[in-house]
Amino acid sequence: MTLYQKPTRGQINKNNAYLLSEIALRCIQNPELGPDNSTGLNNIYRMMELYRLTSPSFVDSEIKEVYSVIKDAAESIFPDKRRKVVAKNIEVVLRKLASPKKSEKPKEEDLRNAEKFFSHLKSELAV
Repeated sequence: MTLYQKPTRGQINKNNAYLLSEIALRCIQNPELGPDNSTGLNNIYRMMELYRLTSPSFVDSEIKEVYSVIKDAAESIFPDKRRKVVAKNIEVVLRKLASPKKSEKPKEEDLRNAEKFFSHLKSELAV
């Protein structure tokens, strides 16, 4: 998967999503790692973008399991927010971590929420 290509079948699976969640958590906990992990952050950004832009009824069967885990994590951590808002908030954090020189540092509250989200996501994907 390249940096600017939407993920497709075979590229999104539980193992890949788990590894990408682990990268995101490491970078959230230590933002200085973001630029060196920009490829992984961009890939999980694309996964969140897919979640934000795709209706659950149109999710490919191979992606459905990961989509469902992302949905559960989002609803657990952000119970009162809509899918698109949650994904956009996470995407902003990922973008700021990957390219800190192009944007301001993520807000502390946004980092903590993203950390909770990816911790939940990672634990669900580990099952």
